[in-house]
Amino acid sequence: MRSNLKLRSNVYLRKRSVALQNDEAFLGQVRGESAVGKLLGMYGIPAGHRRHSDSEVIALFRQNKLTQRQLNTIKWELRCIRCDCIPIGVSFRDVVEFRCSEPGCAQSSTPVRSVLIPDSILAGHPRTTGWEQILSGAIQSCRGVLPEFSTEQPRTRIVVRVAPTADWLYSDSELSAFIVYGLKHQD
Repeated sequence: MRSNLKLRSNVYLRKRSVALQNDEAFLGQVRGESAVGKLLGMYGIPAGHRRHSDSEVIALFRQNKLTQRQLNTIKWELRCIRCDCIPIGVSFRDVVEFRCSEPGCAQSSTPVRSVLIPDSILAGHPRTTGWEQILSGAIQSCRGVLPEFSTEQPRTRIVVRVAPTADWLYSDSELSAFIVYGLKHQD
């Protein structure tokens, strides 16, 4: 008899032959605000300098010692003053969930992002193009893996509504890469 239950684990094995600071595969799986805080402490970042916009945190991100998800965790996983819960977070299904039931706490609106697209790519597409559908189709087509992209100049800024999960997982440049991919591979 087959079960309809799916199990996911939050246990990751680490390489014993490598020091913890150098085990990138393991450290990339660290999730949650308190765990990322401990990770920053391990890298020597003092408690007062652990905000997402602090220069020490940005330096670790640029050195690939922090993932985009971990940077977003620092930015978004803040406790609600009213109910003391963490209203925004990623579930095991990699979906952003809004958990707080307090009025005014939960974010229920769709996030809007501003991204830059190369003019040469935009030339053949009208301004009324459905950017949301192109973006979501490209993310699905690429299975969430960032496609290769160029920093071709000049670029035009477009505004696109994104799903909360995409808003959580991807930077503006990564969303731009998905849109460029979607425009190039339209049927």
